[in-house]
Amino acid sequence: MKPLRTIGEVITSISCDDLFTCFYGLKEIDLSVYKVLIKKGELRVEEISEIIGRKQNTIYRSLQRLLSHGIVIRKHRVLDRGGHYFVYMARSPEEIVEAMRAMLNEWSSRLMEALERFPEEIMVERRG
Repeated sequence: MKPLRTIGEVITSISCDDLFTCFYGLKEIDLSVYKVLIKKGELRVEEISEIIGRKQNTIYRSLQRLLSHGIVIRKHRVLDRGGHYFVYMARSPEEIVEAMRAMLNEWSSRLMEALERFPEEIMVERRG
């Protein structure tokens, strides 16, 4: 994923990967983890690690980023013989789209407010 620099680039070449980067600041590995969880359902860190072929600590860090944005959910499981573990599951793509729509609406409102202030702020800077 190459970083996008202008609105024109965003409009003409946005992909699903770019959306994750743009909206959440996530990495390629994060999108890979999310896609595995969408495809496979509830998984443990070890299982995700095996499927993706990356170290468990890399997967754990990715899951922490995804959790912090509410993209995945962690559930606690108790073993019959004692002990416990965690499984991770992805929020549905539809839920993620709704969250991104809400962020986009907020961003759009703030952008419109900034555009309204633009002429006045530019004139102040020109006079100063």
